[in-house]
Amino acid sequence: MQQVTIQSTVQMEIYLNNGNIVHKVINKDNKEKRMEAKFLKRLSDYKYALVCDLAQYESGFALLDVSTNALIEVQQISVSRTTDQPTGEMYQMFDEMVNDFLDRYSLHAEDLIIIKEQLPINCGPHSTAQTLQALAAAHAVFNINTYLRKLYTYSNGIHSISVKTYFKKLLGIEKPQKDDIRAAVCKYYDIDPESITRDESDAIALWFCLRGAKWNKDIDDQIKLEKKHRKTLTANHAIKDVDNEIERLEGLKWDEQQFTTQISLKLGLQSVSQTDN
Repeated sequence: MQQVTIQSTVQMEIYLNNGNIVHKVINKDNKEKRMEAKFLKRLSDYKYALVCDLAQYESGFALLDVSTNALIEVQQISVSRTTDQPTGEMYQMFDEMVNDFLDRYSLHAEDLIIIKEQLPINCGPHSTAQTLQALAAAHAVFNINTYLRKLYTYSNGIHSISVKTYFKKLLGIEKPQKDDIRAAVCKYYDIDPESITRDESDAIALWFCLRGAKWNKDIDDQIKLEKKHRKTLTANHAIKDVDNEIERLEGLKWDEQQFTTQISLKLGLQSVSQTDN
């Protein structure tokens, strides 16, 4: 088991155990805290989205304008494969990149929402326990940095399966491959595929999935939980509180169908009537 401890205004202990990440954040009063942006406010309340496709050595990032869906820029962080401190190097490079974005675009923490690909919980066909553990370390330093900056991050991220499911319906392809998704992303933004890395286009694909399906789907799932909880209540004030929360959650939704239709028209596809996650 590997342990990483960061000393600052808070202390975060990261335990990497067989590729699974367990973290605990403690403030100066030794009280555990957890940062969570999901269900906090509307997506349109943010000015920019920083979308991240994380990896041990090569990570892709895309900065987008939330209101216009314009792609502002893409960047890639490339950690040296010969360094004996890849997580430390990644932390420093990510920190410098975020500082650059905040300075150049005069952003405050509340202006930015951070989205990342979800950390897999099991080894895939092309990964091992060692590579999964290394990926977990990359996610750990990312989580530490965004926490210390008090940036709004979207829960644990978006699973790669959710991305493929969205593009399956969008493109009408039974099993869309990374090249299919990359081609669609590049066509939508009129990007020469040779001008951006696969990690950067993967980051943009995460954004498509969030706006086109994941945002509302997560809200719907939470509303189902609230309704289930409501059935267990007897006190009128408690029931009223749940009803108010359901109403608040409904107000956080946005027109994902309009977004997907916009993409479909740009790609020359038939409009998708409904997108599951």
